[in-house]
Amino acid sequence: MEMFFARELPDWQNDPKWKDKLTRAGTKPSYKLGLNFWDQATREWVFMRQSPNHPPTRCIARWSTKDLKNWEVRSVLYPDAHDSSDPRSFDEAYGMHAMVTEGLVLGFIEWFKGDQTRPDLAVLERELIGRVHMKGPMETRIAVSRDGGFTWDRTVSREAWIPHGSQPNSYDRLVVMYASPVRNGDEDWIYATVIDGDHASGMGYGRPGRSRGALYTQKHNRYVSLQAGNTAQVLITKPIRVTGRTLQLNVDGSRGEVKVGIGIDKPITIFDTVGHLPSYMVRDRQNRTHLEPGFQVGQCRAIHANSIEHTVEWKDSDLQALQGKTVRLYIMVRDANVFGFRFK
Repeated sequence: MEMFFARELPDWQNDPKWKDKLTRAGTKPSYKLGLNFWDQATREWVFMRQSPNHPPTRCIARWSTKDLKNWEVRSVLYPDAHDSSDPRSFDEAYGMHAMVTEGLVLGFIEWFKGDQTRPDLAVLERELIGRVHMKGPMETRIAVSRDGGFTWDRTVSREAWIPHGSQPNSYDRLVVMYASPVRNGDEDWIYATVIDGDHASGMGYGRPGRSRGALYTQKHNRYVSLQAGNTAQVLITKPIRVTGRTLQLNVDGSRGEVKVGIGIDKPITIFDTVGHLPSYMVRDRQNRTHLEPGFQVGQCRAIHANSIEHTVEWKDSDLQALQGKTVRLYIMVRDANVFGFRFK
């Protein structure tokens, strides 16, 4: 597929010469989806979508190019041992839209649950392992990559982010994303395609499905959260560098509370044994703790807000004293959700 570039959106309704304002910008080997992102580390344009020649199972491939002419495709995300291989509900990664946000690649997986117990429907399939035209619903799940789409963390992809409809004729039986969310104030607006029938509808499985546009909304960047009930949970982060004057949380503490402590890892000697224990956040009998003076959990002002940018405060301290230092955050959550944090 040939691609074109325009500095401004052409007026194709009123300008008969609008094509003259387009510049040839190379080619793309698939008509599906557009370029998703620029990977600065490899200096490549990238888009994510279904890998070609997919049996015995569909999977996701990373398509990349440095010059928009020569392309490389690499399969990067497959169903794994935690996914269902039951032929009555066979898990497959059908496709993906991806975008770069907050320093990582966020992948929106089209997750397909196919029924492989039904007879083959296409002559094409007679010599293949696996089946193409299976009946089943499709939902959207989240995965995260920190290396430009080569490897994916599927920790949060075991359940739906946008679920499919529960009935065979639900208007949203299939949910597919072809575009990145659009920020509108403190919300993300997600435009998706929904289809009111299972995959392969019209190919022996009833009437063809009808496609519609759908709008989903959420608070900004609330794709996944640490959710805690009335028993407090503590999130201990990896070591991170303090790079701002304030710490902000994307948090919903309206039903409970959230508090934050800050600590710096220190070797602690226990019975003549040197210990490296990042979980050592409370004072022991020797009055030792990793938490910094003024930044202990009990010194944090409790957060009860529902905000995408809540500034954390301590009673007698601010982050100026920790500028440039490598620390861990100890985020205590009770009856609340924490979606993310950042220094600013």
